[in-house]
Amino acid sequence: MSPPQDILRRPMASARLRLADGDMRIEVPIQVPSDAVAAIEVLPAVHRLQDALVDAAQQRAARRGQAISCRRGCAACCRQPVALIDIEAWALAALVERLPEPRRSTVRARFAAALERLDAAGLKNRLAEAGDAGTQGGAIRALSLDAFALGIACPFLEDEACSIYADRPLACRQHVVTTPAERCAEPGKGEIAALPATSLSAALQGLLDGGRRPRRRWVPLALALEWAAAHKPPAERQPGPAWIERLLKALADSAGTVMGRH
Repeated sequence: MSPPQDILRRPMASARLRLADGDMRIEVPIQVPSDAVAAIEVLPAVHRLQDALVDAAQQRAARRGQAISCRRGCAACCRQPVALIDIEAWALAALVERLPEPRRSTVRARFAAALERLDAAGLKNRLAEAGDAGTQGGAIRALSLDAFALGIACPFLEDEACSIYADRPLACRQHVVTTPAERCAEPGKGEIAALPATSLSAALQGLLDGGRRPRRRWVPLALALEWAAAHKPPAERQPGPAWIERLLKALADSAGTVMGRH
């Protein structure tokens, strides 16, 4: 999430996160507010860390001779239902509110049009219920294919490119494929091989639960503004480094990734 101006004036703490991800050793410099802030305000650091993990996966793929198919203008995946963590839904809602007019009204109208089409197809409530229940596996895949068939573009898609690329959700950052790009336009008709990369989604999902087992819940991106308006963010505040420590602990509990900071 691009930080608002009041955050830019806050004192910042710097650190270099060290990761051992499979055969890769990675160092990621980050900055977070040093004073007590809401969890949403460390999202830029989380994004930076996720990008480093995806980059490591791309380097491994290159060593195996695998080419990445994703390119600017290849936006079939931007018509899939994107699963957000609750913090991300609040972040995108805040981002939309910071947009200048008339762009803010344009984006909000796209969200409203997407909801109208999903509702007319009988999918809006089904997606909301699946998100609340944390539905996974074959059930959500079938629902996703039904939604994809409607061809509803992400409200942030412009000229077949992401207009909030620096602030895109974790699900979008992690979705990198090595199979031919044309398969993405017809999911279900051929294998789509996603690049295996360590994901921060579960760790981020549990961030507001104090490192306890994360809730199996997600928010469909098209419903993000409506969901965020109906759900108040937690009041908890911590120094930025404390949020990162909590994130690292949650990730360290996952197999295959060892992390630290200095």
